[in-house]
Amino acid sequence: MVDENDNWQMRLKGAVEQYEEGRLGLDRLAETLLALVSDATSGRGATYEVACELAAELERHHDLRTSPWNTPDDVGPDDERDLAETVAEVRKLTTA
Repeated sequence: MVDENDNWQMRLKGAVEQYEEGRLGLDRLAETLLALVSDATSGRGATYEVACELAAELERHHDLRTSPWNTPDDVGPDDERDLAETVAEVRKLTTA
């Protein structure tokens, strides 16, 4: 039998993999992260708070990359490194 906690983590891991394969956008990854963790934690606790922060950061990166006011030149190496770190933190939730 699959533990409910493991189920949301497996589903989140799948979403991260879809993002990394280019099949899921940052905005959808943020939505999925928040929905799965919210359901698993009833919207409370440290894991939920971390998920909210990470989802907000993913949304920020999505907006930076998709805003009509930005150009590809507006996304620099620091932004790419920050996004990679954020995705790594999301991935950590899949094994927490």
